[in-house]
Amino acid sequence: MATKKKTESLNDAWDPRAAIKETYSLKPHPKTGRLIDSHPGKRTVPMKVLVLGLSRTGTMSLFAGLEQLGYHPYHMVKAIASPKSNLDVWREGIDAKFYGKGGKWGREEFDKILGNYDSVADVPCASFAEELVQAYPEAKVILNHRDVDQWLASMDSTAGAVLRWRGWNFLSSWDPALTEPFWKFANSVMPATYGSLHDFSPQSPARKLFLEHYERVKEVTPPDRLLEYRVQEGWGPICKFLDLPVPNDDFPRVNDKTQFIVSHSIMWYLGFSKMILKVSLMVAPAVAVGVAVWQRKSLQQWKFW
Repeated sequence: MATKKKTESLNDAWDPRAAIKETYSLKPHPKTGRLIDSHPGKRTVPMKVLVLGLSRTGTMSLFAGLEQLGYHPYHMVKAIASPKSNLDVWREGIDAKFYGKGGKWGREEFDKILGNYDSVADVPCASFAEELVQAYPEAKVILNHRDVDQWLASMDSTAGAVLRWRGWNFLSSWDPALTEPFWKFANSVMPATYGSLHDFSPQSPARKLFLEHYERVKEVTPPDRLLEYRVQEGWGPICKFLDLPVPNDDFPRVNDKTQFIVSHSIMWYLGFSKMILKVSLMVAPAVAVGVAVWQRKSLQQWKFW
């Protein structure tokens, strides 16, 4: 029963329709102009674990594993669930770090958006690896690895494939609640982190940035805080590193490729459906007038008017 409940929780997390539950919409701070400075969040629990491997290196399995160990991790699925108060804010941080737009983030900013979480995994957090290591010196760091060629192939068949779908730019403008924040975030975080929006071919700049990311995390993390890890290793290294007993349940092996494609399909179709709805509402009055004029002429012809 516990395993079923955990699976249902992960499926719910992947459903971007949860975005309709957005509880507030941030506006730029009147003094600084930054969204993060208007964010009501604050640190409520200590930050304990930073999973800083890039996407498609087992981050969803580690997300599920940390939950199973009793942690409350932040992951990209959490950001998608509240796009206006997450994706827009993270984009501001990405733009500050990589594109020189606005003030760079430190612990104060991270505490606002990550304050209720004691661990993190996946982008956008991995895009701030050095900053997070420095901001939370008490947290342990798990650097989850994957063969670079396997990683490129995985990214190309998931994020790369999704972001190559036609119509994102046009459709996003029709859905400001979810599709637009996602598309703007993708256009910021993907080139910043991987050197490209959707090119993960063997010749992609993503290969070089992937390798550099891992070297950089090892350089900035003290050895006693660092575990280099592959998800194939299971519970053993993680539980030893975190000083926790090994669970009786198997380590979660979450192959989230299908969920990834489906969740992004929902976002694309949300933009499409809202476009159809809004265009229909704009066209409907003109159609109604046209039909009324035609009907009146028909009735006049038959002398009913």
